[in-house]
Amino acid sequence: MGMTAERIAIHGYRDSQVEATLEKTGGNELAVLLPGLRYRTSMPLLYYAGALMRDRGADILDVHFVYDGINAFLEASEEEQLAWIAADGRKVFETTVGLGRYDRITVIGKSLGTIAMGWSIPDEPGLSDAALVWLTPSVLGTGLLERMRRCPQRSICILGTTDPGYSEDLLPALNWDGMTLAVVPGADHGFDRAEGVVASVEAVREAMEHLSAWVNAGR
Repeated sequence: MGMTAERIAIHGYRDSQVEATLEKTGGNELAVLLPGLRYRTSMPLLYYAGALMRDRGADILDVHFVYDGINAFLEASEEEQLAWIAADGRKVFETTVGLGRYDRITVIGKSLGTIAMGWSIPDEPGLSDAALVWLTPSVLGTGLLERMRRCPQRSICILGTTDPGYSEDLLPALNWDGMTLAVVPGADHGFDRAEGVVASVEAVREAMEHLSAWVNAGR
């Protein structure tokens, strides 16, 4: 069966819309891609994470968060921004569960996308068996770490050592049953390295090696 794509409009915070694309191949596995504030699903970490899941025959729910283009969001208080992301996340995951028929769901979030995960997944029983991928989670000053620890699902967290959100002191707090922690030396929040393009590509490759091994171990 070939791939088909369907546009989905999800009613989010205060009746705003979150656009998404569902790529269907007829498989029994679904991957949900959640972008960052300015890090689209077409950018390296999420692009290759999605490609990895496509290679497994998974359908893809590609969520198009565009908060960086919404003035009301950018001008809102941090409290309202958090409420906005959380509300949108809940609606995205309600939609995910409503798709039905999938034997396996993998949720892959990058930075802001991990906020949507943390404030939604613990309260969504339909995702109790999902696999969770936390790419550069925004744990400092957000309360996200506590929310992540409320997710008993099989998880992997991938961080770079030059990400402003990284600290060696944080690592023990990210160690619990079901969590795999992968640290990539020299990678920043966008998974670039200061040494330039080739080094940055290598950082993404290392991240994908960690992710591929983790995904395959859970088959």
